Amino acid sequence: MTELKQVSAALLLIGLAGAGVSSAAAVARTGNAAATREFAVSQVDPACKPVLAANYKTLDTPNHMYTDHPGGDGKRTTGELITINGERYVQIKGAWRKSPMNVAATKAQEEENIKDAKVLSCKQTGNDTVNGEAATVYTEHTENDETKSDGKIWVSKSRGVILKEELVLDTGDGTKQQVSTRYEYGNVKAPI
Repeated sequence: MTELKQVSAALLLIGLAGAGVSSAAAVARTGNAAATREFAVSQVDPACKPVLAANYKTLDTPNHMYTDHPGGDGKRTTGELITINGERYVQIKGAWRKSPMNVAATKAQEEENIKDAKVLSCKQTGNDTVNGEAATVYTEHTENDETKSDGKIWVSKSRGVILKEELVLDTGDGTKQQVSTRYEYGNVKAPI
């Protein structure tokens, strides 16, 4: 399994599945419909519904996502992804490109990731603030055939979108990767 596919499967809750770069991807849902959606696998913990709903809403809300993740050379690297008007744009080596994983394709990939998950569980763990905005904090645990991940997700209390995420990905080869993501929602424009 490629690094992108490993990260995509493990990050199905936190918005990183379709960015088009080696360790960044994107996930989200379509507003309130996600809260009542039936999931394909019985392993999905009902406590995950607010997180999954926030993921959909994040995809449908113009945003600029910044990630900090391991690069191919073992050093930390940053990535950027803009989502707006159903399209996604990824910055690669300083240049913006339109991603082949638009919002619709990302949602389809998420649904596939949910079906393939062996375990998908969540727990509301408290409240916090991110850049002065009140947030509900969730932890999540995901397992599929090849990877396991544990994450922490901050969901805006007022807007229902994801503000920040932290993930530890275990690829099963004794390596763990840490990925941090933050979202900005103001003044988002297509870069090309």
